[in-house]
Amino acid sequence: MCSSDLQPLTRAAKELAILLSVLAPALIPWDLVEACRFEQQELVEGRAFGDGQAELLKAQLLRRVAAERYQVHPLVRLFLELQGRQSAWQSLRERWRRQLAMAVAAVCREKFAQVMPLKKQQEVEVYVPHVANIAEDRKSTRLNSSHLVISYAVFCLRKK
Repeated sequence: MCSSDLQPLTRAAKELAILLSVLAPALIPWDLVEACRFEQQELVEGRAFGDGQAELLKAQLLRRVAAERYQVHPLVRLFLELQGRQSAWQSLRERWRRQLAMAVAAVCREKFAQVMPLKKQQEVEVYVPHVANIAEDRKSTRLNSSHLVISYAVFCLRKK
């Protein structure tokens, strides 16, 4: 694929594609994506990425696998990651990584508890790869130590 393959997409869809490339290569809970939005991003019907999401779905760069659950094919993800590493997108990619780190910390605070019943564990399981991804990537995590401890704890649970 050449670097112009994202050309037909709108800027909003390209920016969303770069965000998707920094997520873990796993099932994507869409509320995590929405939690990554920048404060200045306009919300349409309570969503920051609706148009970009629709465009990526239509271009088959994103696939809906269940209600509010999406997936990026590994080869598409690699392509998007390579696109994000180009100088034109590097700054945005780093900003998305910081936004993702903050969103993951919020998910940890909100959804994870020290003791969780099995049903709750199953509900939060979809977030674990993304939490582990941030815990592994210390460069992008500008979080306070309690957030990192939570992220690391979830990472350790995943390793077992």
